Amino acid sequence: MIRWIRLTPCLKIYAPRARPDCQTKGRGRRGKRFESEKGVGIYLSFLLGTGSATPEEISEITAWGAVAVRRATEKVCHADSRIKWVNDIVCGRMKICGILTEMTAAGPVMGIGINVNQTKDGFPPELRNIASSLRIVCKREFCRAQIIAAVIEELDLITGSFPEKREEYLKEYRENCAVTGEDISIERGGEIKKGRAVGIAPNFGLEVIFENGNYNGRRSQRKRLLPDKPSRDGIN
Repeated sequence: MIRWIRLTPCLKIYAPRARPDCQTKGRGRRGKRFESEKGVGIYLSFLLGTGSATPEEISEITAWGAVAVRRATEKVCHADSRIKWVNDIVCGRMKICGILTEMTAAGPVMGIGINVNQTKDGFPPELRNIASSLRIVCKREFCRAQIIAAVIEELDLITGSFPEKREEYLKEYRENCAVTGEDISIERGGEIKKGRAVGIAPNFGLEVIFENGNYNGRRSQRKRLLPDKPSRDGIN
């Protein structure tokens, strides 16, 4: 069930965009639950006008979305955020945003959840050490409508730029990737391989050198940091 809110009389959300005040059955990647406290976050679905997309293109569009959302939140909040491959926005080691893109009959739909005005006590105990909000990071409250307007502006640019401006988005993604240089684990089919993230490939895959010296660029496998480092995984 979705409960709706009118954020401001001057902000018009047209048919391709939907922004509920909260979600009672929000989900992220791999069907994980997405915590959606009422009245403090942004939960936005956006229909991209890029036409039909292959699974590989959906993964790349998600990466473009991460660049767009980071641009928008930095314009409004100046939170010094970065991108955690492939679909999260983090401040330090704390997750503030998750992005999920799925193909529909109408085209790719990007779902975006941004923690805006949550307090630390507003998160469930199991998330307080891995999730944060723009309010916590910046030590002030924000107008959600202003952030939504900035996000929609950036997403509209994707609609008119994909895939021609790939190099621009790839450069910005690489410059702001929080995972590059980190020791990580790649989980695939129940098998975990350890290595180091060394860069972002031209297809926005994660370039990894494994412990045995083998190299690979992964696009969509789930990854996490090695146990000797605090986990960056959040509500993705």
